Amino acid sequence: MKALAYNVAALDKVLGLATQVGDSYKPGNASIERTALTALLEESRKSITAVLKAEGDLATAINQRQKAFDGLPLLGTHIMGIAVSGGMEEKDLSDLNRLRKRFRSNPFKTDLVHDAEEGSGSAPPNKVRMNRQLSFDNKVVTLESIIRFLEDKPAYNPTESEFSIDGLKETLSGLQAHNTAVIEAKFALSNIRGQAKAMIFGRQTGVFGKTRMTKVYLKTILGRDTDLYRSINNVKLKSL
Repeated sequence: MKALAYNVAALDKVLGLATQVGDSYKPGNASIERTALTALLEESRKSITAVLKAEGDLATAINQRQKAFDGLPLLGTHIMGIAVSGGMEEKDLSDLNRLRKRFRSNPFKTDLVHDAEEGSGSAPPNKVRMNRQLSFDNKVVTLESIIRFLEDKPAYNPTESEFSIDGLKETLSGLQAHNTAVIEAKFALSNIRGQAKAMIFGRQTGVFGKTRMTKVYLKTILGRDTDLYRSINNVKLKSL
């Protein structure tokens, strides 16, 4: 993100310098005329704004999902209590308890411990993110398993609608929707970020290419000993 903003700022500076040159700035290449550069600057700023919004949308989706999934351990406790108070058989209670404990599991903890023993102190970020996603998916599967398990157990007969089979199915749908929202937000961010990179780092039609062309043209029409020349020379670009 910093490199994107850096190049857009470079274009802004070069455009400002081209404006200072006045009527002497008359390139033969229409794509680096001031009006074209102004339009490109505006579009590139919009692309950065779009990336920032997509990043915010993803953060919101992740936070909302986390909040929804945080309620699962307590939900498991309520389910277990209703099953016990309903007189469910001991073997079934044992199976149900085993299932609901999965809501509290941490599937990537062993990976972190292993890496610490190897001296790194933490798991690779990609591996941790993957395991966290698997954790959410696994908890959805766990709730599905609990629902199927309870459907043919007459002893599970809650009077509270949120703990009924239909209520649990509604909770399940909500969790699945949160998972889907995060996946879609990640996909949207990836696409928007890719479009911004293409616009800003493009070596022919992008900000990088047009700024570099403009710098070359300005340096060509100005004397090396002028302040404007030195200012143009000080404008740097970042490439991928």
